[in-house]
Amino acid sequence: MNVEIHKNIFLRTHRVDDHTDDIWFIHAFGESGLSFKEAFDSSLTGQFNLYKV
Repeated sequence: MNVEIHKNIFLRTHRVDDHTDDIWFIHAFGESGLSFKEAFDSSLTGQFNLYKV
């Protein structure tokens, strides 16, 4: 779900299972969230809540 928080600025949200552990992927300077694409295509998605920033 997308929520507009300011004029033409949106925040993308998604409900997750509160009983599942979280894994956060934080990319380095000069990289992007695409650095972790393989993790989001793996079986981890069924076991954990995955986030990338």
